[in-house]
Amino acid sequence: MNFNSAGAANTLLRAGTGLRLASFPQIGQLQNTVLVTAVQAGPSFCNLNTLWATAPPNVTVRDVTCYTPTGIMANRKFMITYTSKT
Repeated sequence: MNFNSAGAANTLLRAGTGLRLASFPQIGQLQNTVLVTAVQAGPSFCNLNTLWATAPPNVTVRDVTCYTPTGIMANRKFMITYTSKT
């Protein structure tokens, strides 16, 4: 599912094995947070590679990074959520 409350299209771009660049246009407002979790069946984990960038009205997450249980970067399904105070 892909939902953006402003009606814009959120995007995910492959940035390498286990890496995805996420863009949330038209909804960037401070104070905000980004959460990510692995949702693929079987053991794996995902997190944010660095802080996200908020340049109102856009938000960029560089990158969501996913791993196998042994810590090797791998392509995994994940859920990412962006929320803001407003």
